[in-house]
Amino acid sequence: MNNIRNFILNFNIRTDIMHGAEHFVVPIVALVEGVHIGSGGAGFYPAAELDRTAQNWNGVPLTIDHPKDIKGTPITANNPETLKQFKVGTFENVHYEGGKLKGEGWIDKNLVTQLSPKTLGIIMSGSKLEVSTGLFTKSDGVSGEWRGKKFQETLSDFIPDHLALLPDAQGACNFDAG
Repeated sequence: MNNIRNFILNFNIRTDIMHGAEHFVVPIVALVEGVHIGSGGAGFYPAAELDRTAQNWNGVPLTIDHPKDIKGTPITANNPETLKQFKVGTFENVHYEGGKLKGEGWIDKNLVTQLSPKTLGIIMSGSKLEVSTGLFTKSDGVSGEWRGKKFQETLSDFIPDHLALLPDAQGACNFDAG
């Protein structure tokens, strides 16, 4: 699984109801075209692939940090026990626009209050909150360069697993990246 970090935009919070629960709704840029250092090293994420797979992100769990087992090994977010421990919402209305994968974070107020008061504080203050993609990809294994940045592979066939909210970390594809 590749983990690439980006950010929640400086945003205006709105609230809405989903499945009977009150949610914060915030705009998110999850990934931008470019070279990013993920868990698999430097990879190129092409715009065409971001665009082609954008709809696959709809409904993906929003988690506090990347899910890990008790040994610290990254795991999928998509099993019932992991969702109970890490999920605070979902990524919705996802689309590709201007080289960026954009959407809305629907963050359950009760869950984020329970699982991460720090994240709640960041959201309420309107401060920057970084995110990181958790996704499976295919690699062509061919190194290259894009806009002066070297990469080890071009990635394709994105299969989203989760989008992690990072209250205590800066992302690889962070505010400065896009």
